[in-house]
This record gives sequence, C-alpha cells and structure tokens, in this order.
Amino acid sequence: MANIIQDLRYGIRMLLKRPWFTSTVVLTLALGIGANTALFSIINVLLLRPLPLPQPQQIVQVWEVSRQSGNLKFPVALPNMVDWRAQSTSFEHIAAYSYTGLNLTSDDQPEFIAVLSVTTDYFKVMGVTPAMGRDLRDEDGLPNAPRTAVLSHGFWQRRFAADPQIVGRTIRLNSENCTVIGVMPKGFDFPNSEVAIWAPMRGNLAVASRGVHAYEAIARLKPGVTLQQAQTDLNAIASRLEQEYPGTNKDVGIRLVSLQKELVEGEQPRLLLLFGSLLTVLLITCANVAGLLSARASARQKESAIRSALGAGRRRLVRQMLTESMLMVSLGGGLGVLVAYLGVKALLAIYPTSPATWTEFGIDRAALIFTLVISVLVGLGFGLLPALQFSRTPLNETLKEGNRGTAGRGTERLRSVLVTVQIALALILLTVGGLLIRSMLQLQRVNPGFNPEQLLTMQFALPRAKYAEDEQRARFFEEVLTQVTALPDVKSAAVASQLPFLGEDSAGSFQIVGGPQLPVGETLDTNRRTVSAGYIQTLGLQLLRGRTFDNRDTAQAPRVVIINEAMARKFWPNDDPLSRYVTFNSDTQYQIIGVVSNAKHSSLQEEDEPTAYTSHQQVTSRTMDLAVRANYSFDREPAALINAIRQTVNKIDPEQAIHNIGTMEQKLSQSIAPQRFVALLLSLFATLALIQALIGIYGVMSYAVAQRRQELGIRMALGAHPKDILSLVLRRGMKLTLIGMALGLMGAVASTRLLRDMLFGIKPFDPLTFAVMTLLLICISLVACFLPARRATKVDPMNVLRGE
Repeated sequence: MANIIQDLRYGIRMLLKRPWFTSTVVLTLALGIGANTALFSIINVLLLRPLPLPQPQQIVQVWEVSRQSGNLKFPVALPNMVDWRAQSTSFEHIAAYSYTGLNLTSDDQPEFIAVLSVTTDYFKVMGVTPAMGRDLRDEDGLPNAPRTAVLSHGFWQRRFAADPQIVGRTIRLNSENCTVIGVMPKGFDFPNSEVAIWAPMRGNLAVASRGVHAYEAIARLKPGVTLQQAQTDLNAIASRLEQEYPGTNKDVGIRLVSLQKELVEGEQPRLLLLFGSLLTVLLITCANVAGLLSARASARQKESAIRSALGAGRRRLVRQMLTESMLMVSLGGGLGVLVAYLGVKALLAIYPTSPATWTEFGIDRAALIFTLVISVLVGLGFGLLPALQFSRTPLNETLKEGNRGTAGRGTERLRSVLVTVQIALALILLTVGGLLIRSMLQLQRVNPGFNPEQLLTMQFALPRAKYAEDEQRARFFEEVLTQVTALPDVKSAAVASQLPFLGEDSAGSFQIVGGPQLPVGETLDTNRRTVSAGYIQTLGLQLLRGRTFDNRDTAQAPRVVIINEAMARKFWPNDDPLSRYVTFNSDTQYQIIGVVSNAKHSSLQEEDEPTAYTSHQQVTSRTMDLAVRANYSFDREPAALINAIRQTVNKIDPEQAIHNIGTMEQKLSQSIAPQRFVALLLSLFATLALIQALIGIYGVMSYAVAQRRQELGIRMALGAHPKDILSLVLRRGMKLTLIGMALGLMGAVASTRLLRDMLFGIKPFDPLTFAVMTLLLICISLVACFLPARRATKVDPMNVLRGE
C-alpha cells in the first residue's frame, strides 16, 4: 500500500510538472469518454433496459402479415382479434387500439388532443392501474354505454392544473359529455407522450368489417408461455380463419414481436451505427494519446535508467507509468460524466424522432458503470504500451547518452503502427459519412411531385355528434374554403382527407367495372383520398388528361374519380382509362374523369403508387387537412395568416379546433430528419477522426525529425540538397499514410455493406465517394507530413556538428 501511495504522489507531481500535456490528454479523454457515455445512456434506455412495466417480457405486439407479399406486416382487423382472444390459449389478455383526435371544448379555447381509442382490457395488458380513480371495465365498451375517459398524468397537470377532484368530472369531447374515471400514474403515456386520453371503443367488435385493417394489437402472454409457443398457437388460428373467411383472410398470417423490440425497431440501426462510429473515434483518440505518452516515455528514458540503477524493478516502473495513465483517465472520466450529462440533453434536443418519450433518460447507474469500465479499458489501452516501453530502457546506452533521450526501432515501430491504425479508422469513418451525406443529398433532390413552397397546412377533426351527415361536413368545409380563400394573403385553398407528409396514406381495394373476374382472395389495391375542387391547383399537380373536379360534381351528381399516372399505367397500360368505371367496396360506380401527375405521400424514398381522388362533395370525411397557398414566401413568419385562418374557423364553429399547423417545406424537412441526423453526426465523428489522425501523423513525423536531427545535419553537411531531405521525410510519412489507407479501404468496403438499407440513390461501394475521401485523406496527410519535412530542411549542419 505504501508503494501505491508513493506512486500516486509521484504521478501527481509529474502530471502537475507538465500542465499543458496533462490538460490536453485529460480534455481529449473527457470528450471521447463523455460522448460515448451520452450515446450509451440513450442506447441503454431504448435497447437494453426493460420497459418500466410489470413483467415487460410478457408483452408482445401482434401484427397481421401478408404471405403473398413476403410476410409484410400490417394492422389487424377487429373481428380477427376477437377470434384470437376467444381461441388462443397463450394470452392472459389481448387488446386493440387506434389513434384518433378529439376537440376538447370544456372551457375557453378549443383544443385538439390526441386520444387513444382502446378495448377495455388495454390496461390489463400493460399491467398498470390508474393513480387516481379506476381503469376501464367491460361495461364501458358496450354500444350505448356513457362516454368515459382516463387522463394521462401530464395532460391532467397541464389542462386541469392537477385538480384532485378530477375523477367524476364531466368534460366536453367532440361536443359530447364524457366522464373522467381515472388518471394514469406519472411516467406512463404509452405508446407516446402525445396521448392525452385513453377512451374505450364502444360497440360489438365482432361484427366490424374483417376487411378493415386499422388497429394495433398488443397482448400479455400467460406465465411460462414463450413467444415461440404463442406464435405456433396463433399460426393454427390463422389457418382456421383463412378457411372460414377466404374472402378476407386468404394468405393472412400473424406475427408476434416483443413490445420492446417493436418500439425501437426503427431506432436500433442508426443508434448502433452512431455508437460504433463514436467508439472508433475513441480508439483513434486512444492511439493518439498512446503516441503522446510514447514520446513522453522516450523523453523520460534517462529517468527510467536512473531509477533502474537505483534498484527499481521493471514491474515497479510499469506500475508507475500505469498509475500516471490511470490518474489522467480518472480525471478524464470524471469530466466525461459532465460531458455525458450535457451530451444527453444535446442529443435529445436534436433527435429526429421522440424515442420512447414515456421513458426517462439520464445518467443512471448503468451509465456510470459504463463510464467506469470504459475509463479503465481506455487507461490500460493507451497506457500499457508506453509503460512497457518506459520499463525496457537500456541502462548503459541511456546513461552514456547524457541528457538526450533515445528511441529504439521498437518504439518507432509502435508509433508507426498507431498512426497507421488511426489513418485506417479515419478513412472508414470518412467513407461511411460521405456515403450517408451523398444519400441525404440525393434524397433532397427528389421531386415530391407537387410544389411545397408557400404552402401552409393544418388539420381538422369534426365531431361525429355535431356533423353526423355527409351534407353537414361538406357544407362546413365549403364554408371554410370560401372564407379562407377570401383572405388577402391567400392565393388558393383546398381540403383533402390526407395531405402529403401529414400522415399515413389510406389504402383500399377497388374493382374495374367490366374487368376480368379476380380469383378468390385477390384484390386490386390503390390509395384513396377525398379532395376538394381546388386540390390539383393548390398542390401544384399537373392535369395530364381529362378534367378536375368542379361545381358539377355535387352529392346528387353521378360519382366521379380522378386517378394518378401510376394507377393509369398499372391497371390500363395499353388503354385510355378516361370514361372507364370503378367501384370501391360497394355497388356505386365512379367514372374516371381525369389523370394527374404522381406525388409522394409519406416518404421521398417511396415508389409512385396508384392513387384515386374522389370529390369531398360526394364522399366526405370527418378528418380533413387544409392546404393554403399563400401569396407570399414563408421567409417571413406566417403567424399572421395562421391567426387569420384560426379566427375564420372560429367564426364558423367556435368549438372547432385546428392542429398540426405548419408549412409543407417543414413537413418535407421533417421527413428526412432521421437521415440528416445520422449523416451530420457521422460527418462530425469522421471530422474528429480525421483531425486526430492528422495530429497523430504530424506528431510522429515531428518526433522523427527531432530524433534524426543529427543524421539530417550530417547528410546536409555531406552535400544533400534540401529537396532530398524533404523527399526523404515525405516518403516516410506518406508510406505510413498509404499503408493505413490500404487497410482503411478494406475496412470501408466491409463496413459500408451494413449501410445498404440506409442509403438512397447510391450503392454501398460508390466509386466517387471512395475516390473523393481517399484523395482528401492523401492531400491532408501530405500537408501534415510537409510541415515537419520542411522544418527538417532548415536544420543547420554546423550547429548539429558543433553540438556533437
């Protein structure tokens, strides 16, 4: 123990003796360790930590899948879920839910809130009970049951000021009275923090349409039942339902997925990619610090020789150097915790989605353990080799050299290997970052098929109780369009059941009147939207053939439909679809009156899909989106226009709220936010890696020039030209660079194959990206080698020889 204390004291003195060196190493390690800890904290919550629910491993997400489409998963049909619940022996409870939106009009300004419509056993599946009041009972789901609601803790605090008497209070939802029966505990807001209210589905679920797949399903496994056993059970049920209902259930299977895995399915690839990249930066940092310590160990060879002459053994010398390394890494790790704390806040602030917002993020015990473990590994990783070098100092040769340190071939070889590794890792990160940036740029160049400039969007959800009839809904939206279009700053306006990039598309089947009879179970599918007469003009779509909707297409007129170019090409490749007739799950025939250009809907990456547009005067929807084309650019804030539209709607119906207000350009930007987030962070990591690698090669070459100062002086005294000296030093540096790049190219080729699903418009092995990043690294490495080489040409041979 006395020896350890002595080593600590001596190590502290040595670190304080060189404050700039110590500060550089500690800050470098703090940034590397802290950044990794911050990212690990998020990964721990999303991928490693169990969900904050009772027995979370028993909760599964249930999907229906299409065997015909390669087991593509999709939402479930309610009658199918009812049959699963009745026939399965694997579940304690199974529930369904769907997102909806309602207008809260209990007091002051109407507010649109996110509501989760759930079956009554939803909270039993989750295993959570309300903090106040009760949860849902079977009678709450009966067709004529009074409306009830369970509030989220956050919504209860924000809207009702945490009123302790809220249970039993009546609120107004979509112009109907609703009784609050409970408040959920703090921290529970599954599936996300936007949900304000859970409301029971009312009605006989078994008689709903099996062709409508619009609900999410979750289930709790019975104790002792494995996921595979439950999957086998449901496979048998799916086979029975396929035989019993061939018209809707042909080739329809079932897939079970762990709820935790389902929640992070979209986050896992990019988080692991970022974490691996950040660990690579940390490895480069360790290699750099190891090079610095190696140079420092060479400068302290006389100290090592004297201590050895006085009786210090090799183990003691190694322990001394490791003690100094661990002191620096302890300081770096301590500062790294602060960096990690700030890093978590920064990452969550720029994260493109809201990952598991019902789970709290922070620096917890697991993150602190991670910091401790990675600090010890880093300390050993960058400290062990210099420590061994320090302990292997040749006693006689070093003492004969006087005050001048020496470096053997083994030491030079070590530094060369470290620099080569840094170059290789830097090239891998540069290539991966370059591919993702090129992919993002390709994505930004995609034409969405419409003009997003000067386009303001918002959404409505009309209450069923107040707008029960199609005519009432159509009249409301026509009045909104008339008054909004009359506003001074508005060029045109339109409504649609789904505007692009404002939500999922609505798909369904259709039949071609007079077309060939399809086999049982097969359907023709298309996306379907109901739009107003000015939709084509307001969005900026092109009319290719026929006409658009106008005042002729009323509710009393024959039904008409407009299709997009993708639908025309797919179903009428050699025919003119105009004047042809189609039906949508009914006997009502729609005449095709026009063909318009294709437009992206949910993603810029998606292929053009068949889409049919019907007139909202003939087919109305309770939930509609409003698109307003302004007369001015949104370089200036559109707040005045938004307020004018809000006041206009309030005059028409004081209880109607509008929500999800924003510009179409914002929606497009948000659609590629995940790709932009990963590309920019990886570019940052690649830049850090490049800087670290160049510092490494610059340090090695500078140290090599200093060590070979005598040799260079003698060469110049014997007639060597400065260009020869420049070439000699450059060859050494570029040799290390080229070896590192060769290794890096092999690593990049292997690594980029993992990016296949993250790239758009380019291949993983993109020659242009590989060539540009290779040339970039060569040029910058050449600069890093040139500076020490140029200094070598300035060596004065007379001073060198005089010093000898």
